[in-house]
Amino acid sequence: MTNDFSVLPVVPPDEGEVPDGVRTAVAGAATISRGVWLDLFGHVDFARSPEAWLHRMTHRVSYDRPLLVAVAGARADLVGLKVDDVLGYAYYDVPTADNLHTLDALELGVRPSARRRGVGSALVAAVKADAAARGRTHVMGWMDAPIAGTDETGALRSRTDPITARPTAGSAFALAHGFAVAQIERYSVLTVPAVLADAEVAPGYRLEAWIGPTPPHHRAGLASLWTAFGNDQPLGDVALGEEAWDADRIAATEAASAAVCERCTAVAIHEASGEVVGASQLFRDLDKDEAATQGVTQVLRTHRGHRLGLALKRHNLRVAKAGWPALERIHTWNAGENDHMWRINEALGYQTRAAEICWQWIAPSETTD
Repeated sequence: MTNDFSVLPVVPPDEGEVPDGVRTAVAGAATISRGVWLDLFGHVDFARSPEAWLHRMTHRVSYDRPLLVAVAGARADLVGLKVDDVLGYAYYDVPTADNLHTLDALELGVRPSARRRGVGSALVAAVKADAAARGRTHVMGWMDAPIAGTDETGALRSRTDPITARPTAGSAFALAHGFAVAQIERYSVLTVPAVLADAEVAPGYRLEAWIGPTPPHHRAGLASLWTAFGNDQPLGDVALGEEAWDADRIAATEAASAAVCERCTAVAIHEASGEVVGASQLFRDLDKDEAATQGVTQVLRTHRGHRLGLALKRHNLRVAKAGWPALERIHTWNAGENDHMWRINEALGYQTRAAEICWQWIAPSETTD
């Protein structure tokens, strides 16, 4: 706490009436977040409504989702708070089932009029303190930046990725607070074509797709794929490991987000065995008809080489467009070293828009011999 501002946790109750101060703090954070996304991309496809923030914070499966806010003045609580009193926020995931050494998906935003006053630094310090209190040694967050030229002086690089990023004010802030580049992904966007190509699936396989919850008879197969993805995905130096999924976790995760998010899932089934051997998911926030994001696409190693990844994405796109007729664009990210997935995305018509940097902070005790 300073005389200028205070950093406070925002803790909505899991049940019952949400206090006015909590609602106001969340609304203030959502307002700042919306402005950040608008400045970065010229759209608000990634901005969440205050209601969606509250839902995510109170409907948790495998993650807690803390929110910290920097508020004007010396305050001990959120009583009487006004939206304009919120100067900045930090929002992040605390895994509770896997990767228990991490705080992940850190999102940080500061109101433009409050920048260069130490607000961002105070929020980062509070996140690191929370990590220490929870026994977490790694903090990760993602940040967009322009893609740099191959030989551009001062370009940001990771150890494993061919993509480089141009330094920004955000990257300077991350470096100043002890974060390092752990991976650089390619951020791309698909403008959904008016006419979609048919998905051609290899002999011996069939495709199924649906919008909404996973049918019970496919939950175990999907869980096996998501567990395998944790081992297969290119991670560079990002300190994440396997996530253990089962049918119950699939059902609980989908139920927790159903009020704010809808998913479209395609699966590839090996006809001889009946096994689900591949899957791809798209997600759409219920308050955004025009935009969706591409989630995981995974094919079991023993069934690769049959162009199932491309078939899954094409089929899922057709089903999504039929069910979400206002859909205009899909956002996706893939590791810079994942050339195979980029070739699939390129074949579908995705165009690269930016680099997405994973910034990772490691507690000093973990980086010394």
